[in-house]
Amino acid sequence: RELQKRVRNVSAREEYLEVVEWINKNAPSDGNEEKYDHVTAILEQLSREPRPMPQLRIADKPFNQLTVDDFVVENYDPHPPIRRSMAV
Repeated sequence: RELQKRVRNVSAREEYLEVVEWINKNAPSDGNEEKYDHVTAILEQLSREPRPMPQLRIADKPFNQLTVDDFVVENYDPHPPIRRSMAV
């Protein structure tokens, strides 16, 4: 909840840097000293305007007879991907 509160209140670059500093100080260590900055991706995701919900069309047949081809996603309009390096 603390992270959500801090991210929600970010409105300037300086505040973003404070959040990054807080994360780096408080995040549990995995033994790998290389840091990955996912906060920028989170902020970008949260700043996007929601698009209309897609529709899922499912064939009208018994559940145990459904196959992957019986599911169709319609009107799906995703935002472009957000690319970041991820820790493995």
